[in-house]
Amino acid sequence: MAVEKFDKFAGETDPNKVPAYGSDQPAPINRELMLSLRRLDGSEEAFQYMYLYAVRRNKKATEVVLTYSGHVVTIEGERLTALYNVLLGCGIQFVQEMKEEDRREDEPYIKMIMVSDRMV
Repeated sequence: MAVEKFDKFAGETDPNKVPAYGSDQPAPINRELMLSLRRLDGSEEAFQYMYLYAVRRNKKATEVVLTYSGHVVTIEGERLTALYNVLLGCGIQFVQEMKEEDRREDEPYIKMIMVSDRMV
């Protein structure tokens, strides 16, 4: 089975040029250290990729769940398969909530980002 590169996804444009997520600057070896969660209200928080140990996507690609050592991040939206794939490779610096009017039919759309404490 061939290993898919993280720079192109099934029918997607450059993953760093979609409104829902990307990188503000190139990272060495295409890997980031932290993932920033940007909300519509202007608030942000970031988590280190090194503490991420599970990424899950539902069948409809409307939810991606990131399980960190102390938190669970739930990202809800549409067409999130490409986002799931770049998260597997630690390849983006941010994920951001989007306004409904910025939603595009053929691109990932992030409606909401939720963070909760992980119960051990």
